[in-house]
Amino acid sequence: MSAPRYIQENLSRQVQALRGLLALLEEEFALLRESRSQDVTQLELSLQELMRQIMSERLGLRRLIREVDPNSSRLSHIADFLPPEIREASAQLARLMDATEQRCAIQAEQNRVLALALHDQSTALLGYLHEQIVPRQGNTYGAGGRMARQSIEPQLLRGRF
Repeated sequence: MSAPRYIQENLSRQVQALRGLLALLEEEFALLRESRSQDVTQLELSLQELMRQIMSERLGLRRLIREVDPNSSRLSHIADFLPPEIREASAQLARLMDATEQRCAIQAEQNRVLALALHDQSTALLGYLHEQIVPRQGNTYGAGGRMARQSIEPQLLRGRF
């Protein structure tokens, strides 16, 4: 099989991988909304592996493009060297790939904003709970009936029933 045909197949695989990436990003958003952090963590591993595979395909595409023209690194630079049917199919796949990448970027940004909002919410809740636990006044009695040392650090409680 010739390099132009391999280029078309590579683009097709990348489009399919980006569709899968978009589906995973949408699933991640749904899991974030449901506060299922364990599931999000597992999904992140799949996302990273898929992105690694997409990058591998991109590098393979560059190698194929250089086989057609050693001075080129972009598909648009070698369009004139491709047969007409492969040129049109590759251009269509490249447009589809670009549109899917844009959708992935928008979804990834939505996921990032939601994850940061959840982080801020958790941090604020922990701060509030810590404020509620720390004694408001320093003049409280200790276990021995004396005035306790003033300390806002967490300490081990000792007492008798």
